[in-house]
Amino acid sequence: MNVRQFVWGVVYLVLFAAAGRAADEPLDAGPADATAVENVAPDDEVDERRQKALIGLAGVAAIAIIGVTLGAVIILWAGRLRRLNRKPLPDASLKDELWFLKPPKTTPGDSPAQSPTPGETRR
Repeated sequence: MNVRQFVWGVVYLVLFAAAGRAADEPLDAGPADATAVENVAPDDEVDERRQKALIGLAGVAAIAIIGVTLGAVIILWAGRLRRLNRKPLPDASLKDELWFLKPPKTTPGDSPAQSPTPGETRR
């Protein structure tokens, strides 16, 4: 089982648990007589609290799922980075490290009188 299958399994588990919880709650058809109308307000308040609590729980579950997913992505990227770092670098030709101390190369057409001095520029 890889990480992706585990994360999807957790997501489905949370969704099925929430769907099963909603199916267990009975549906109220409404008050049958006038005395029941007086008792509706506290039931609505309880339902509203329950709904807010479920929304909060869903938010916390979403944050947890996102956190686990990001952790899994970081672990996968770290493994890939480790593999790339273990791979040897390609061979590079070594250049002369003191190249800047050598005099510039002159072409046969250039004469020393034509080349500018260090403080002077050509026009």
